[in-house]
Amino acid sequence: EEAYVAAGGQVEQELFKSADMSRWLDPALAEKLAQEKLKAEAAKIEAEGFLFVEAAIDVPHGKYVDGNLGQPRKPTAEEKAALKDIADKLKALRAEYEGIEKACAARDTEDETAEYTEAEQDRMVAIEDEELELRDASERLEDGLREYDDKAKQKSGVVVTLSSDGRLL
Repeated sequence: EEAYVAAGGQVEQELFKSADMSRWLDPALAEKLAQEKLKAEAAKIEAEGFLFVEAAIDVPHGKYVDGNLGQPRKPTAEEKAALKDIADKLKALRAEYEGIEKACAARDTEDETAEYTEAEQDRMVAIEDEELELRDASERLEDGLREYDDKAKQKSGVVVTLSSDGRLL
């Protein structure tokens, strides 16, 4: 969203909705920025010697599957540390989430089941969002633990696309 706004894009937000419930008012600008981001990444990857590199906003599932997923490689010390950090954060978030659940259950009475407070609900949603972001980061790191030799590159292509939130895939 920052790049979109910096390029002059307008964002509409409902007064009483969360910030992630905004709407971009210039889809042509958003598509232009997405294409630029994809083309820049594709240019970097082209230099690696793959058979083809395509930058596409929409990629039909399975269109380019050739079975070449590269060879697994061991993570670097930095990658290991990042994966451990993510796992530790996920564990802490899960413990916090379960703590909120237990605190709410402790307020139950014989006749009535307690409901989450607004603050608890907000925090649980935030935890779920953080967990999703961390899992995505872990997946991206793990996906990067593959390498392609020159022979494999000559037989395979790469499709560069974006996730729904604008991250390169």
